[in-house]
Amino acid sequence: MDEDKIVEKVIEESVKSTVGKIIEGITKFFGVICMPAAEEFGLYLKDRVALYRLRNIQNVILKTQNRLKNYQGKSSNEVSPKLIKTIIDESSWNDDKTLQDMWAGLLLGAVICNEKHDDSIIYVNQLKELSSYQARIINLIYSDYRIGSFKDPIKITKPLIRLSNKLEYPISRILDLSPTPLNYIYAKHSHNDIIKNKNHWSFALEFIHPQLDSLERYSLIHSWEETQNNTLIFQASVNGLDLHMHCCGYKYYPLDAYLVIRRHWANQKGIDPLNWKPSNQK
Repeated sequence: MDEDKIVEKVIEESVKSTVGKIIEGITKFFGVICMPAAEEFGLYLKDRVALYRLRNIQNVILKTQNRLKNYQGKSSNEVSPKLIKTIIDESSWNDDKTLQDMWAGLLLGAVICNEKHDDSIIYVNQLKELSSYQARIINLIYSDYRIGSFKDPIKITKPLIRLSNKLEYPISRILDLSPTPLNYIYAKHSHNDIIKNKNHWSFALEFIHPQLDSLERYSLIHSWEETQNNTLIFQASVNGLDLHMHCCGYKYYPLDAYLVIRRHWANQKGIDPLNWKPSNQK
């Protein structure tokens, strides 16, 4: 056997060993949350999923397991096999950490709530359509303390969530969310150069417009607008809040109740959502 074939054989055996260990760990986790189909999932992964996708699935499951450690309640092993398979298939194509966190949150919620049905597949379909940049926008808006800025009595009127404290961000903050450096926009200018120089913002923002317009088109935000103060103002939507809630592993309904909970969480940290602003806007 020549040297090239020896190297090729070593690599092949190494990959097989790695794949086997990953599948074993994943299957073990599936045995905890969906015992009836655990073995079938293992066979499915072995036959149809390559190493790149397996690593992504592994990352999602590890994130889910780490968050489950903080869960004090009881969960069954009867989570919908259809839901799990759909999450496996779709999350396996994402190597972006932000999106993997959201997939893990979706799976976490299904495990905690012992979701025997496939209702959460609607969120799978929404999540799989998000770009890495859009995922960051969603997290920025709906994790903002100002989501809890409302006056009692609260009543959500679809599709808009009316907040008392505007979701306003510097354009530089929005541009800096880009998962890839923005130096492709201007020749001989680094990402940091673009973020720091106001003269670059307007042109750079044109590259972001399609991402924001798509979020609005799919009702994950209600609207967005650029101001004369070099800021962007977002209007939150019911659909966007609902998706983000599920991707955090929560299921509180009606959504009015979830907003009250969000305000309570902020108050526990000594934060008043009605008056709070990000540190770079104070």
